[in-house]
Amino acid sequence: MNNNFQLLQKKYNQKSKDFDKKLLKVPLKEVGENLVYLPTLSKKYKLNIVYVERDKAFLRESIAIQFMKSAEFFNKKGFILKVYSTYRSLDEQKSKFITRYQSMKNSFPEKPRSELLKLANTYTAGIPILAAHTGGAAIDVTLLDKNGKLLDFGVPYPHGDIESITDYPNFSKKVKGNRKILKDGMEKYSFINYPFEYWHYSIGDVCATYLSGKKFAKFGPVNYNFKNERAVFPKQKKDYTHFLKFL
Repeated sequence: MNNNFQLLQKKYNQKSKDFDKKLLKVPLKEVGENLVYLPTLSKKYKLNIVYVERDKAFLRESIAIQFMKSAEFFNKKGFILKVYSTYRSLDEQKSKFITRYQSMKNSFPEKPRSELLKLANTYTAGIPILAAHTGGAAIDVTLLDKNGKLLDFGVPYPHGDIESITDYPNFSKKVKGNRKILKDGMEKYSFINYPFEYWHYSIGDVCATYLSGKKFAKFGPVNYNFKNERAVFPKQKKDYTHFLKFL
């Protein structure tokens, strides 16, 4: 690992920590909107979308509608959106964070626990309110060409280092251009990119609220019951507490 890369890592890791501190100050006013199943909508509107986790492909209703608009836009341009992750339960998010933490621990055995938690939190949120997926407010996507071939984004989903940063400088014009195509098309329909992951877009969570200059987030963590298709909203105070203090 060269010195320039290490310096970039240090710079962006600090940026991520500072960014999260700002997000934790964004107040939440949950609107109680339910989730809807994306494949049903894409079939209804005859859109070509690839789902990796089809059974979990849920978003808040208003966000799902915006996503269908973006999918239609990309289809007309000769692209196909590939959806990796949408809604995640709080338990699933916790499990993903533990996996990321263990990965960081294996990669950096010399680092103290506090630093490992911060590193893990950069790419997999360990605080519920920072994890827009738990609110059904975020979607992880990339782009395929009309033949189903993945565009070159420099590093694959879900790469856990600084190359995942949307505006990472040390890539070719082609890679930067592909990231811009995805970003421009998603932003056209109100999605906000999380700047540390080129694939992550959201609406109405604390991240999108902060970056768009609004006062209140409207979508927080939710427990969704897939059987009766109902959302249960936990006490908002817990949304701002790290759920892995026992690690």
